[in-house]
Amino acid sequence: MTVRSVELSNRDLALHNLWMSLKLAPTSTDSVITASCKNEDICLGAIAICAKTNLQVAIKVVCTDDERPPHCSRDEVRLLKQFAQEKAPANITTLLDVFTEDLTDTAMVFPYYAFTLTSWLRRHAKRTKASHFNPYINVDSRPTTAEYISSLTLEEGVEIIKGVANGLDFLHGLGVIHRDIKPDNIMFQGYNPTPVIIDFGISYKIPNNFGKESDSNKICDIGTGIYKAPELLFHIADYGYGVDIWALGIVMTLVFSKDLKPVFEDEDIVDFKLMGMIFSTFGTPSLEIWPEAAKYYQVLTIR
Repeated sequence: MTVRSVELSNRDLALHNLWMSLKLAPTSTDSVITASCKNEDICLGAIAICAKTNLQVAIKVVCTDDERPPHCSRDEVRLLKQFAQEKAPANITTLLDVFTEDLTDTAMVFPYYAFTLTSWLRRHAKRTKASHFNPYINVDSRPTTAEYISSLTLEEGVEIIKGVANGLDFLHGLGVIHRDIKPDNIMFQGYNPTPVIIDFGISYKIPNNFGKESDSNKICDIGTGIYKAPELLFHIADYGYGVDIWALGIVMTLVFSKDLKPVFEDEDIVDFKLMGMIFSTFGTPSLEIWPEAAKYYQVLTIR
């Protein structure tokens, strides 16, 4: 993902800059561009929001020809418009405008959020330095990394989690599974403690995701790293809202930690190793506790 700054004066210039940016990153599926709107015309359309100058927005550009399931920008736009119609809470991002070029590239305009959950927490933490001990290196030249001590109160942490849960409650009430809840998809506007859920590019709409996935055979290659639910690791394809709830639970371990580290620190961990870490940390569930895994167990037994 490439982030570039451009100044927009009108809709045509915006399109030109967007596609030029894409050409500079041909291997990237999508590009996020932070821009300063100097002209209200940039956000013309059904959801015109750009009402004052110098309003910062985030523009997500997707090369639709390069999209592979479960990614689908057209369905993302459809969902975002539905959220607006259903009066989504402040915990769900707003689609300000959308336009296309040559019917292949889609640009979605969103409010600009300055912080992800992780960066917002770090802004409210004390920063220290931690040395990596090596007896063969002089103590003054040992490499150091930034460490953080959280200053978040219990009440503040609870409000953040309640905000994300409120957003998920809205989504689930509409039959939408987000499928990629993680700190990078939970944003904040400045120092405002209201969390905002973003990125619905791989979300699932019940009952069959606009005819692309049946309810009993959903795509399991979703989620990110340590935030993947156990059913995804076992390829239990009839999963439901629980994958979002599990991810929120792992996010909670970050929010309420003293060192701003989630329960599993290796965020790029492979699925097989993550599976072992989940069971060693939280225990191994029985089929009575986790009946959804019974089908998977039967398949293994037959083999």
